[in-house]
Amino acid sequence: MASLSAQVKSKFRAKRYMDDILLLMLKDETWDHDRFYEDFQRSECYMAPLKLEEAQEGTFLETTFTVQGGHIRFRLKNVNEGGKNVWRYQAYDSYQPYTQKWSTLVATLKKVAGMAGDEREEFESALHKLREFTQLGYPMRVRRRACYKVRDDTGRMLWGEVAKTQW
Repeated sequence: MASLSAQVKSKFRAKRYMDDILLLMLKDETWDHDRFYEDFQRSECYMAPLKLEEAQEGTFLETTFTVQGGHIRFRLKNVNEGGKNVWRYQAYDSYQPYTQKWSTLVATLKKVAGMAGDEREEFESALHKLREFTQLGYPMRVRRRACYKVRDDTGRMLWGEVAKTQW
């Protein structure tokens, strides 16, 4: 970074968390962004045997994001959106204690609330996450009660609407 000019630095943003790096670049004719990216990929910011690896586009840590114009939309990453079945939670009819299932549901919905960039993303992300719990057999009354709990704990009235929207 120290070797880059201010003009080049103005063409991208990079954020690092532990060993993860998010790089957003402006693509225009005023600079060679392809060469910059190739140089970045060859960088020696990690000691062997570690190396830079491409991640799935539009994800960083547990966040899914899209860039629209100059605005970044983001929310909790959900690998089950789009019909996949990667289950991370207990089925409702499992032998786990109810309090454990309840706490997991509420904590997951609070995470959705905390990781959304705006109300639209929060609402859509909540519905996707609740669909997972529906497929795991969680009754509607339990899912709705969890939404109202999140509403009451966070003060975000949106969760009352999420509770009413359930299928």
